[in-house]
Amino acid sequence: DLVRDHRLAWHLAEAMRHVPGVERAVLINLHSDRQYGSADVITVRDALVVCDLIIAAGDQLDMAAISQFRARGGRYVLYCSGDPYTAIVEHSIFDKAALFGPVGCHDAVWIDDAAQAQAAFLATVYRCPVRGMPFVWSPSFLAMHNRVHSDDAFKFAWARSADFCGPWACVINASNATVGDMGVMALVAANRFHVSQPGALSRVEFRNGTRIGNQLTFNYLAASLEVQAEQRLTIWAEQDYYGLLPLRGDFVLSHRPSGMVSHDQLDTLHAGYPIVHNCDALADFGYYYPGNDIDQAVAMMMTMAKGHDPDLSGIYRLMARFAPGRVEAVDAFAAATGAA
Repeated sequence: DLVRDHRLAWHLAEAMRHVPGVERAVLINLHSDRQYGSADVITVRDALVVCDLIIAAGDQLDMAAISQFRARGGRYVLYCSGDPYTAIVEHSIFDKAALFGPVGCHDAVWIDDAAQAQAAFLATVYRCPVRGMPFVWSPSFLAMHNRVHSDDAFKFAWARSADFCGPWACVINASNATVGDMGVMALVAANRFHVSQPGALSRVEFRNGTRIGNQLTFNYLAASLEVQAEQRLTIWAEQDYYGLLPLRGDFVLSHRPSGMVSHDQLDTLHAGYPIVHNCDALADFGYYYPGNDIDQAVAMMMTMAKGHDPDLSGIYRLMARFAPGRVEAVDAFAAATGAA
């Protein structure tokens, strides 16, 4: 679905609606024109006429459209989220199709503040100014999802009692499309937890695992694990996170080598699910372990397994630091768009 596949664009549009002088913030659908929930969606053809600023968050327009848009005075900005250096270099190393698209046609490149160290590299690649931007998120997509699924099994919300002590079903949430977002370390941690606490883990759902299933080293690793030998491990192909977790999971194991925050992590926390993670920006949320410390990850799972009773009101207060309408975010986006 349009919004689920382009969460960054969804939340950027929310942030832009708070900027003084912004009359309308829309999503551009590169394939069709339709409405989804409260999303304001238009075609590329209409966007080239009515927009003054286009932020490419994920997919980019083709060169002809970019040239036409800039020729009439529009500004075209590329948003590189996460760890852009890894994404670009990895494609070169593994001989994949070029990821970063056209260069020399952007008015600016925006990156997450956490990737500020890569600004000089990206300025060289794209030949334009690079600006760090605050990470933004809100529970709006999650609320929209739960309105649709309020009475069925797909409602994205923690539903176990506070005294639930297992056995626990683990969902390893990773794209497995890049070394910057791969679930192998999480799989090793889950197996260690299973071995150290027999009976505590009912199953492990490895999301998007078949993306690396043809790698001999991964196949060898998976075959050597106790969770695989005991048929507790399921390695999935493309699976919707918002369907997999409510149906088949009790907690989430999220290991990101970059340690950067993701929208999935924030949705998971807001829904009350226990999440074991290594995201530094969320060290005061969930069950945090630093870096690649698998021993600490296992210890956090042991703590969680004793019972999980989320303080949702406290979680909501802390999550205000990511709100699209907070002063820091509004000021940053206003300055970046020239509205300040």
